[in-house]
Amino acid sequence: MKVLVVDDDIELLRQLGRLFHRAGYGVEFTGTEEEALRSAREGRFDCLIVNTRVAHFSGLHLLWSLRREAGEAPVIMLVPSSASADRRHECLTLGADDCLSLPICPQELLLRVQAVVRRSQWRMPPPGVGAMSASPGM
Repeated sequence: MKVLVVDDDIELLRQLGRLFHRAGYGVEFTGTEEEALRSAREGRFDCLIVNTRVAHFSGLHLLWSLRREAGEAPVIMLVPSSASADRRHECLTLGADDCLSLPICPQELLLRVQAVVRRSQWRMPPPGVGAMSASPGM
């Protein structure tokens, strides 16, 4: 599994790097909106983690752009604990698959990544497989 983290907090990036590497995940980091969009368009990632507060751009605008331009990869938004419920609602309305308060609980983030990726895989049948049906006797 490969994760893209979009943030500019060096300490958080170090923490997430250790977390995902220990779990056996590939992880890349970017602090720019353009790089995040380019990487997402290429479809190289199973999940994107985006901070709503990044120094030079809005994480919400990036989320909006990702949903318009870059496919269906699950997105988890990191939201400051001081943010209102309206901010979380806005993230979900714009297409986030989940939101998590900062500071994060590393194990919870890992479990949420696994959950959103699992749900995204359920939505799409494998290539070459049509609709499946089951009879009660199976």
